[in-house]
Amino acid sequence: MTGQCGERNDCDILMNDGKKITQPEKIVNLLNDYFTEVAEQLITKRYTHHINNNLGKPNVSLYIAKTNEKEIHGIINNLKANGINGIKPKLIKDMTNEITPVLKEYLDVALKINNKIIQQVDSSKYLELVIDYKLKFREHIIHIKIKSMLSVTFSEKTLNTLIQRPNITYNT
Repeated sequence: MTGQCGERNDCDILMNDGKKITQPEKIVNLLNDYFTEVAEQLITKRYTHHINNNLGKPNVSLYIAKTNEKEIHGIINNLKANGINGIKPKLIKDMTNEITPVLKEYLDVALKINNKIIQQVDSSKYLELVIDYKLKFREHIIHIKIKSMLSVTFSEKTLNTLIQRPNITYNT
């Protein structure tokens, strides 16, 4: 593989097996494949004496427990900066007792609805996670980081709604 680069090292053309590649996406994919192959060869060459393929890894599932009001209070009390909507953390902290039950119920329902298992597989290069292709990218983030949803701030309209109806029930 050889490349033709401009003044700032921006490669416009890549020669691969005598063919000129000019599409940036194809250039990136070829370089990615090349460096992945080089890395795998180095790992295989240098670390074969450390690899023990006889050891089986257990099939483990990721389990996310339901949240509780103490955890929600802790996260709200650690808010430092304004949210995207400009609401100050002091306002949210002052309303902790009103919004905590609603947040807890919402998160528990979201967890119940989106309760899918992320399975562990025998492959260290993919962080031992199998992607369920039926789920959207956003749903994977919810599964992995559902508790980080508590750091989301609310618009004033949402906060007013929560104050007026603190005991909302959800039908699932």
